Amino acid sequence: MISINRFLECVKQNADRVTHYESGGDGSGGGCDCIGLIIGALRLAGEKWTGTHGSNWAARNAIQEPWPFRITGENDLMPGMIVFKTRRPGDSGYSLPDSYKSGSDQTDYYHVGVVTRVNPLTIMHCTKSAAQGIDGITEDHSIGNWSHYAKLKQVNYGGQEEKDETLYYAEVVASNGYPVKLRPQPNTDRDEICKVPLHSVVGVLDDSISGWDKIDYAGTIGYMMSSFLVPLDSVNAEKPSEPEQPSAPSAPTESPAPSDDTVRISRNELASMRRKLNEVTAWIDQKMEG
Repeated sequence: MISINRFLECVKQNADRVTHYESGGDGSGGGCDCIGLIIGALRLAGEKWTGTHGSNWAARNAIQEPWPFRITGENDLMPGMIVFKTRRPGDSGYSLPDSYKSGSDQTDYYHVGVVTRVNPLTIMHCTKSAAQGIDGITEDHSIGNWSHYAKLKQVNYGGQEEKDETLYYAEVVASNGYPVKLRPQPNTDRDEICKVPLHSVVGVLDDSISGWDKIDYAGTIGYMMSSFLVPLDSVNAEKPSEPEQPSAPSAPTESPAPSDDTVRISRNELASMRRKLNEVTAWIDQKMEG
């Protein structure tokens, strides 16, 4: 589940790459349809779309409520909601797909958009209209024919995104001097979320994935190749003092335990070695990234 802000960021990012209306498109190739704007945004955020590419499927399966609510006024809407244009049996243009005609809801949710603002009202959607000269992304600023609204299952409308705990912080490095790509998944199959400037400090949320780390870059969650991340030296940070324990009878030892300073030195040396190794391998990985 993603936050409203993350969803809206990805809606904007997806809209920016759309060049024309295309049935079945999700924006990744430039073409997009109405539900494709939403599907492409969710994919950019690292979410999956597991069902049919269609607004009628979305109205019945991808929302938090059993069915969309009827819009009574602008006060019903909030950023991140999706809205539908609908037709009922007998209406001109009614064309509910056969796969939904056996259900109790016979509404044809034929077009869908995203509420990106409420003051002023802005509904972003992808459509094609020769009469209006529209072929791609457009915005409406009144309710007009939008009749129903809903909340997506994959968006947290409480405004808080569930985040992993930060394991440690790291610096972004690359020997070629270029920013490093932040990916929605731990692979290079999809477009990057953004490019992270060198020497940025990020929070590492998960470093158990081979070759990749899940990171938090200024509130944006994504994945980066591990070779571009050098853990910051946090061993010198003050640790909470522990309560003294009752003394126990002394026992002979072969050698004294290492002091805190000795531990710090060895860990610092290890961090320095890893930094040098990463700088060597970063150039190779950056070439692979393209």
